[in-house]
Amino acid sequence: MRSFALVVFVASLLGAACAGEVGAYSFDDAFMGFGRGRSLRAVSSAPVGFELPSIALGQDYVYDSWPSRKQKFGAGAALGLAGDPIGIGLTAWFEYYFRPYVAVGGNVLAGYGGITDPYQNGGDASYFGFALGVKAVLDVESVFESRLIRPWVAFYPLGLVLVSATEDYDVPGTGNTDDFDYSDVFFLIYGGIGTDFYFTDNVGLGGAIYVTGTIGGSKHTKDGVNIETKGNVGIYVEYLRLSVRF
Repeated sequence: MRSFALVVFVASLLGAACAGEVGAYSFDDAFMGFGRGRSLRAVSSAPVGFELPSIALGQDYVYDSWPSRKQKFGAGAALGLAGDPIGIGLTAWFEYYFRPYVAVGGNVLAGYGGITDPYQNGGDASYFGFALGVKAVLDVESVFESRLIRPWVAFYPLGLVLVSATEDYDVPGTGNTDDFDYSDVFFLIYGGIGTDFYFTDNVGLGGAIYVTGTIGGSKHTKDGVNIETKGNVGIYVEYLRLSVRF
């Protein structure tokens, strides 16, 4: 019986030693991993200058610090589609992570498109806005997959947006039409959900959808014709996001 126990013990040491030789860890790391019940897998090398996340290479995260623990900042840009005015949009952001999974930051958005709910005969509008808010990210060690796939929810309650528009209107008593130019600054509130897929420890691609709301408005007059602007609710989709953590 003692001989059998000795054989098992020696076999365990040899297995751990072999794992230390063929993998990325020392003998001590391999033995400790064996004792914790963690599987040890050899790590392939990535091309120079392109470091894949450890999980993508099959490396046990116990032996590699969770990347976002040292990443205090985030930034990025995205291409989008807006609902009103219906057209193209661009967003950019900068964030500070006071926890790996919670950030505060600013978001800049701009776009151009056709007015879907015109005050006169219709036209086009452009907008430029800025908002401050908070983002919560599923980025925790207890959910191993979040090293690669990170869903998030964001809310930006403190924002302003400048909307400039041009509509066609009927000039009273002439039978002619003319352009009616007007602009307003609205309070901006919006929030949404999205997911980023990190193909390296620092860079990810993803998408998102937001519900946007504006508050405010004013009265504009030209040739006796009045336009009284008001806030509205819309949808904004980011179909291509580039996110960076550092």
